[in-house]
Amino acid sequence: MAKKTLLVSTDCLQTMTDEECFGDKSPGEWLREIRKELGYTQQELSDILDYTRVNITLFESGQNPVPHTVK
Repeated sequence: MAKKTLLVSTDCLQTMTDEECFGDKSPGEWLREIRKELGYTQQELSDILDYTRVNITLFESGQNPVPHTVK
């Protein structure tokens, strides 16, 4: 399993609003853009984050909220 990279501290994530995290995008749009910028498929991202591919699809579509651990 690949080591997970933390881009910001978890303390920071606990206090940030969604607007501060995602700007004018929805959390799902933000996640999709980041995933594509990194060149990952949904399956590859799910393997890295230890979520199912279906979870990634649900996060990106807005059907499930993006958890703090994914942010």
